[in-house]
Amino acid sequence: MSFDNSAISNMLNRGVSDQEDRIKNDIKETNALLTQNEIRNLEVRLVRRGIIYQQMSMSELSMIWAPHLYSKQTGQSLAIRVDIALSQLKESGLESLYSAMRDEFEQLWYENVPSKAAGA
Repeated sequence: MSFDNSAISNMLNRGVSDQEDRIKNDIKETNALLTQNEIRNLEVRLVRRGIIYQQMSMSELSMIWAPHLYSKQTGQSLAIRVDIALSQLKESGLESLYSAMRDEFEQLWYENVPSKAAGA
């Protein structure tokens, strides 16, 4: 999520809403660290348009997905691991979750291409 995404303030529950400036600054600092280092095969995009409702690590073979919850802090959220090679996926609905989250990522990725005017 970008530090200037207008959705940030509405996603914070009352318990941390007074920390909005710190959270936005943490996003800026993290982005600066990730983009200043030349990390091979890593591209970072800030989501200025759209809302990220989850934390996710995904590859072509598996995914670890944790939804953002309004009532819980990040460390208290449940996490689901999906290994797409497992035959139980089709019966469990996790294959659909994997596909939906991949589509969500790709949509946000393409809608947040850095503009040349922004210096990216």
